[in-house]
Amino acid sequence: MYTAHYQGAAGVAVVAVLVLLYLLPALVAYINRRKHAAAILLLNLLLGWTFLGWVLPLFLACMPDDSAAPASTPTPAGTSVRSVGRIVREVP
Repeated sequence: MYTAHYQGAAGVAVVAVLVLLYLLPALVAYINRRKHAAAILLLNLLLGWTFLGWVLPLFLACMPDDSAAPASTPTPAGTSVRSVGRIVREVP
């Protein structure tokens, strides 16, 4: 009697999963904070309906950025930022 309501909800769930799968390259780029995430999203939206247009943005989203800053390391105790290249020891 109420199966029509469940079929509609199942259809919405299937469409939502398909949309998430379609936008997977853009989501990966956004989550990984890629430099060109907007370009990956645009490429995914325009050419994602083709296999190559979906795989290429996914590949670009998974590649590491060259512009990623290296992790900072703390300076040793007793040194200032200006003297990181050489360790200055204090003589008692």
